[in-house]
Amino acid sequence: MWDEQGVEAEDRERDIAEAVAERIDRQSVLRRPGKRFVHVVEETVLHYRTFPREVHAGQLRHLLEVRRLPSVMFGVIPMRADRAGMRPRETFIITDDRQVNVELVSGYVTVTSPPEVAMYVTVFDRLLGLAVHGDACDDLIRAALAGLGDQSL
Repeated sequence: MWDEQGVEAEDRERDIAEAVAERIDRQSVLRRPGKRFVHVVEETVLHYRTFPREVHAGQLRHLLEVRRLPSVMFGVIPMRADRAGMRPRETFIITDDRQVNVELVSGYVTVTSPPEVAMYVTVFDRLLGLAVHGDACDDLIRAALAGLGDQSL
């Protein structure tokens, strides 16, 4: 079977299990003292269902839990936000204001040039300003859960 990037997987079930285990292990960093993680997503991301309904619902419930960790700030940009010329952007991760990883279909681009990193920091700050947090964020996540028919929350 081929994935989106054209990579053939001989044992897809095993590969998925290993990837899930790796991601769970990486999440332990969220609980380390002194670390800070700020995430912003578009509301539409909460509704994209690229996995079975029960997996998607589990991901959304997990967001509700992780969002409450002291080291995590999680915001959602509502679909109805006044974007004032601020269009959705490609997925990117800023690491300590020194490096940006930009996700492309074919892989990642790593940006380390200080002026270019500063551009991403500026864009991120603007996106963060459009996001809702706290109860308003929870409401959007719960609405996505309800859209999946999940009434557990």
